[in-house]
Amino acid sequence: PVNDVNGNTSSLAGNLVYDRRDDRFDPREGFYGSLSSEYAGLGGDRFYLKSTATVKYFHPIVWDFIFRMNVTGSNISRMGDRSVPNSELFLMGGLFSLRGYDPFSIGGDPVTLSSNPADLSEDAIKAGLAGKKILIGGVNQVLMNTEVEFPLLKEAKIRGVIFADVGNAFNDFSKISGPKLYANLGWGFRWFTPIGPLRFEFGYPMVNSGASKFF
Repeated sequence: PVNDVNGNTSSLAGNLVYDRRDDRFDPREGFYGSLSSEYAGLGGDRFYLKSTATVKYFHPIVWDFIFRMNVTGSNISRMGDRSVPNSELFLMGGLFSLRGYDPFSIGGDPVTLSSNPADLSEDAIKAGLAGKKILIGGVNQVLMNTEVEFPLLKEAKIRGVIFADVGNAFNDFSKISGPKLYANLGWGFRWFTPIGPLRFEFGYPMVNSGASKFF
């Protein structure tokens, strides 16, 4: 069962972090680990328990080539007889997860909306979603990103990157009807400007192959 996105959330969150990176903003070497949990149900009308574990590893290879790895796993659970709100479920794809796929295009099981306008919200009707399949997300997600970053124009702080991503968002791993895991390869470059880094990346899907993606 699923819940609407609307409602009030009152929650308590905690985060445990272990950080041995040499630089917070541009790490070249070190290890980072975090474990976070959020309990929603201290009042309000949205109830869930969301937990995420993340491990990041950075290591210099040679000639200022840097290996980077990120591994993340998350779960959100219902509390009592209250279902998990749709807006809290996990969807993947895009620049910050699986870079070979469209944003929010992977996750959970597709749901076919009613074709009866009386069963739909006004916004859903205006968007033409009657009778269409949509993704609402999964209660679990797993993701691994690996990268090798290297200098292109060192004086201008422009660096190149090649990467591979593997992951999925799902409800029950043993009952996934499509691919168990999605994967992509890609390349790009990053420009570290005074106002922050700019990223330009091309991802190529290796599972359920389609057009390359540019972010």
